[in-house]
Amino acid sequence: MASNLFASLLLIVLLSVAISINANKALINKTCMKTHFYKLCVKTLESDPLSVKASDARGLAVNMVHFGVARASGILNFLNYTLRSPEVAKNVTLQNTCKYCAGKYVTAIRSLRSSNQEIDKKNVPGAQKLLGKVMKSMEACRHKFNVNHVTAYPVELVHKEKKLTRIVAVTRSIVAKLA
Repeated sequence: MASNLFASLLLIVLLSVAISINANKALINKTCMKTHFYKLCVKTLESDPLSVKASDARGLAVNMVHFGVARASGILNFLNYTLRSPEVAKNVTLQNTCKYCAGKYVTAIRSLRSSNQEIDKKNVPGAQKLLGKVMKSMEACRHKFNVNHVTAYPVELVHKEKKLTRIVAVTRSIVAKLA
C-alpha cells in the first residue's frame, strides 16, 4: 500500500516537472520570436537550466545578460593572453591598443552586470542604456585598431565580438518588450 502511494506521488511530481519545463520552453520560444536572432536565443536559453526555470521574460533577459558577461569575459581573457605574446611585446602601439581594448571590455562587463540590476528594478531605459554602452565599448576597440593601423583586427576577436554582439542584440530585444 505504501509503495503504491509513493509511486503515485513520484508520478505526480515527475508530471508536474515535465509540464513546468514544457511551459518554460513555450515562454522561451514566445520570447525569442520577438528577437532578431531567434535560433541563437532559443539555443542559448534552452541550454541554461536557469532559463528553463525562469517564470517570465525578465528572468530570460537576466539569463541572457549572464551569457553576455561570459562572452565579454572570454574576450577580455583573449586580450590579456594576447598581451603576453612575443609579437605584442615587441610592438608598443599594438600593446597599447590591446590594453585599451582590455579596458573597454572591463567596462563592457561592468555595464552588463549593471544592466541586470536595472532589469531587476524594472528600469528598462536604464538597462537599454547600459546594453548600448557594451556595444560602444566593442566599437571603440575596433576603432582603436583601425586608427592605429598596428595590425589587422584579429580574426579571432572578430568572431568572438560577433557572438557577443548578437547576444547583446537579443538581450536588448527582450528588454525592450519588458516596457
